[in-house]
Amino acid sequence: MFSNHLEGQVQEILALADVRIDGTRPWDITVHNQDFHGRVLRQGSVGLGESYMGGWWDCKELDQFFFKIFPTGIDRSAARS
Repeated sequence: MFSNHLEGQVQEILALADVRIDGTRPWDITVHNQDFHGRVLRQGSVGLGESYMGGWWDCKELDQFFFKIFPTGIDRSAARS
């Protein structure tokens, strides 16, 4: 399925920062809208932020999440457009 492919791509990118989708650690994310994956791949950090504001995903410790992803640069490299 196409959405599984997108989710797999996002999981691979997040793994670079030791972040998991539906993981148990406080910096892992929970996705509530499956359109999240495509949006992050298309829009990078803008899509990540806007999808968070839209309630498409969340995490218990947002500060730890950003502490993990920003040093890796994945917030910028995820965008495909």
